[in-house]
Amino acid sequence: MSNIAKTSDALQARIRELCGDVLREVTSHPGHWDDSAVTRIVSNPPAAYTAWLGHMPGEHPGIVQARWAVYVVANVLDGERENDVGIYQLVERLSAGLHRYRLPPSGTFELLSVQNLWSDTQSGMGVAVYGMYFKAPMPSYDKG
Repeated sequence: MSNIAKTSDALQARIRELCGDVLREVTSHPGHWDDSAVTRIVSNPPAAYTAWLGHMPGEHPGIVQARWAVYVVANVLDGERENDVGIYQLVERLSAGLHRYRLPPSGTFELLSVQNLWSDTQSGMGVAVYGMYFKAPMPSYDKG
């Protein structure tokens, strides 16, 4: 299994650990943003989808600086007002639990930004979608 796949699995396991049974789905993002992917993602909130966005050379040979995204979907913004889990609570929980957290075989994840991915399409579907973006050092190949 590649280091990308191992890190993706570790990231999803950490999200499940942080959110418990609150999320209906934690899996990999389909890899594209066509209509069918958007429909799938927004159909099962609350949920989280992970994606490896690529990498660039790292500071040391054999290590790359990988970029990761966690896309979070929820029915409401503030769950405390709606008696439901909201995207604000999910983003706060995941920010606190993933920032500066080591996910082997990669290194420590560092939160770069959180962005509202709202669009007219999503507003018509009645969900909120946020993207959480991270960087982490990762071995450039599996030595084993």
